[in-house]
Amino acid sequence: EQILEDKLDVVVDLDSMTLPVNVHIINEQPAQVCVSWLGFDAPYISESNYFLCDWYTHPQGREKHYLEKLVRLPETSVAVDGFDSRSVDRNATRNTLGIDSDKMVYLCIAPGRKTNPEMVRAQLKILQHTPESILIRKGQGDVDVIYQTYRQESENLGVDFNRIIFLGQTQTEEEHRAIYQIADVLLDSYPYNGGTHNLEALWANLPIITRAGEQYLSRMGYSFLQNVNLDIGVAWSWEEYTEWGIKLGQDNGLRNSVREHLQKSKNPDNLAPLWNPKKLAKQMYQIFAELLVSSDRLLKE
Repeated sequence: EQILEDKLDVVVDLDSMTLPVNVHIINEQPAQVCVSWLGFDAPYISESNYFLCDWYTHPQGREKHYLEKLVRLPETSVAVDGFDSRSVDRNATRNTLGIDSDKMVYLCIAPGRKTNPEMVRAQLKILQHTPESILIRKGQGDVDVIYQTYRQESENLGVDFNRIIFLGQTQTEEEHRAIYQIADVLLDSYPYNGGTHNLEALWANLPIITRAGEQYLSRMGYSFLQNVNLDIGVAWSWEEYTEWGIKLGQDNGLRNSVREHLQKSKNPDNLAPLWNPKKLAKQMYQIFAELLVSSDRLLKE
């Protein structure tokens, strides 16, 4: 009712399908132009509405799978300008977790709903081929199910279960983000990629390994890497995912080159699209203006 009273021209839902109430509101067509953005995916409720994306998340031909009209940003559909994090001593923090300073540390942050045996198996195969490594597993969800999934796959592959460290939630986001300072590589989840976690890791100059697929939620990591001009770490199968994990685990020089590349991507004189929200905002406003003009034209016909 408030939206209707305000007589808005454009309404943008920032949590498409994540919050059901937002879908109900958009379904009522409260504005001349209704746009969904972020969240799980387009809500699939009206061919009169739009979904914001980019060419990496939604390449040519994806339109046939959607009811909403796909509107692609010219570069990235997501951009941030940083995350606050608590500063920690890398070696001291590792020591408190029982991790030697020379160990290769993989990190996976994913809730229970993003955890599956295939992903766990691929991660443990990486450990299998990088003996001096451990995996930190962090995330919400059914702890027993996550724990048992890793234990079962560890037994199947003959990987010492004690090489996996399970961490719970922290009290603040700043404390949570400190974990990226002690890790060497982030292992992304699939088929549901990490959105915020991938962005946090990349901002912390941490190499990531992401498996890309066909659907929107399995292409976020890929889109993020493309928008910092990186192909290292993009896998299109579990085999490639494992290969990247082993390669980055064994090649410290490669890890350092990725870190240096990510650091340079934040240079104000040559800012990567992923770190340029002001530019993204201008592009979005231009798109909204064009959609409104198009809508006005249709109403007059």
